[in-house]
Amino acid sequence: MNLVEHYIRLRSAYPGKEKMPVTVAELAETLCCTRRNVKHLIRKMEERKWILWMPGSGRGNRSVLIFQRGLEEMAVSHFTELLEKGRVHDAMEFLRRGELPEEVWERCRERLHVRLGLQVEQADNRRREVLKIPLYRKLTTLDPSAVSVVAECHFVRQVYDTLVHYDAKTRLLRPHLAHAWESDSAHAEWTFYLRKGVRFHDGRLLSAEDVRHTFRRLMEAPNSVMPWLARYIAEIEVMDEHAIRFRLTDSLPFFPRFLGTVNTSIRPREASARRHVGTGPFQIRELSDSRVVFEAFDGYFRERPLLDRIELWLVPGEKKGEARYQLPGEDEGGGEREVLFEQFACEMLVFNFRRPGPQHDIRFRRAMREICDRRRMVKELGGNDRFPADSMLPEKSRSAEVSPSSLDEARSWLEGSRYAGETLSLYYFDQSEGNCGTKAEVADWIRRRAQAVGVRISPVPVPIDWLYRKELEEKADLFLMADVFDSDFESSWFMFFRNTNLFRRFLDPERLNATLRLTDRFVREPSGEGRRRIIDEVEGFLHRDLTMLFLCHLYKRIKYPRNLQGLTFDSFGWADFRKLWIRPGDGKTAADGR
Repeated sequence: MNLVEHYIRLRSAYPGKEKMPVTVAELAETLCCTRRNVKHLIRKMEERKWILWMPGSGRGNRSVLIFQRGLEEMAVSHFTELLEKGRVHDAMEFLRRGELPEEVWERCRERLHVRLGLQVEQADNRRREVLKIPLYRKLTTLDPSAVSVVAECHFVRQVYDTLVHYDAKTRLLRPHLAHAWESDSAHAEWTFYLRKGVRFHDGRLLSAEDVRHTFRRLMEAPNSVMPWLARYIAEIEVMDEHAIRFRLTDSLPFFPRFLGTVNTSIRPREASARRHVGTGPFQIRELSDSRVVFEAFDGYFRERPLLDRIELWLVPGEKKGEARYQLPGEDEGGGEREVLFEQFACEMLVFNFRRPGPQHDIRFRRAMREICDRRRMVKELGGNDRFPADSMLPEKSRSAEVSPSSLDEARSWLEGSRYAGETLSLYYFDQSEGNCGTKAEVADWIRRRAQAVGVRISPVPVPIDWLYRKELEEKADLFLMADVFDSDFESSWFMFFRNTNLFRRFLDPERLNATLRLTDRFVREPSGEGRRRIIDEVEGFLHRDLTMLFLCHLYKRIKYPRNLQGLTFDSFGWADFRKLWIRPGDGKTAADGR
């Protein structure tokens, strides 16, 4: 901590006071240093005319400290200087310490946002367009084999590629790293042919051995979300440098669809889990607690991104529900457009059958169904940004008749249940969901409704990295989750039940085996119509057993400047970074020829 930060800490410790009696011992405690160092700091601050110091005369007499510079002036000036010098990490750490009063923190935040958005920089005699976007939490992981969080899945897609790509418009698989593939008549042996000349970010050429390594790692790595692949893959054979064959344990017509999911993104065989080297349109130049820097990969085998660099600045102490692509000079009125984007998402209340408690009693779960009145929840928490869910599929929910709920009915079910007045923990991730209220608001709404019938619920916020920690299923009685499905809904639906970080972690052996049997039938079914019937069958089981309660489908508000072009959104509600470009001027819409 330098001298100016010591002054800011000292000023923050005595807000509203310009002159005050104090001892060296008290200052040592405030500044977390020795008395000797305090005297050194006081002398330096006096030299800069930041303070006046009048030492007390005699033992036990207090000295007088007079502040000469305001807290806001010093804090904002220091924060701005850090940004101007490119010391982003130090600037974010300065905010992250939490020592500033809210109004001073807000002034610093304003200075930060001025520096976000489009920046035109010169590097190596080259004009470079950089888009800087705020992100309001730390990233969890960018390891494709482990990633389960929506934002991280999007970023993985910018850095890595998959063998095939699912086209949501045609509902067909398209070639990607593999230019062709074929199977035997039984769909038990699949061969994929790789494009030639595809390079990783480190310059090395992609080969079939990299593909083999990726899938071996998916089946064997301790943090993989797809260890179940070993159930279906008997052998992976490298036929030559650009051909690879998967021999399966049985007929599996759905198998190629797995190979388009973000978790199967191809990594080089030598890369460690912490080295993020892919073949994707962007390469990672910096990954820290303060900033993530994506730089366009000139050697990308498809079209090069139009922007040269995208930076995510991790802004502490702020939670936003809007995805923003804010440019400097754009006010929040006429300079922006707003899109209400319907996410393919479903919010659910999940019962944890790994813990003892009344949630094992169907009568208690029926009472909770009555407590969680979906129509009332939508009305009271923001009817424009959500609608009641009766299925994972929004179109099914729209056509479903959501039956009215009754607290009297809830009381009736509770009377005969095993609920004995104990407090149940309701865990949720402490983050925003669109503009339809935070999960904290949803959890508190459930708590208040339950309290009305005598059920005691204690909401417990946890950071999103708990998704990867066993404490979640060990401690939560109830879990409030929202799953966002990918453009390939069928693959996402299957992954919801098979991903080791999601729904299955809360199931007891009987329920887990039931869902495994049903989803196993799903991937063996050759027709889309047959798979949709199995989806209906699984949801019927969930409704009858009340394994979880469907709550709402979610919308997401996205604000962006009018002169940000090429803006298309993926199923996660993020813009495709590859297609973004900026047209300077008056913000008129330009045709995008890509």
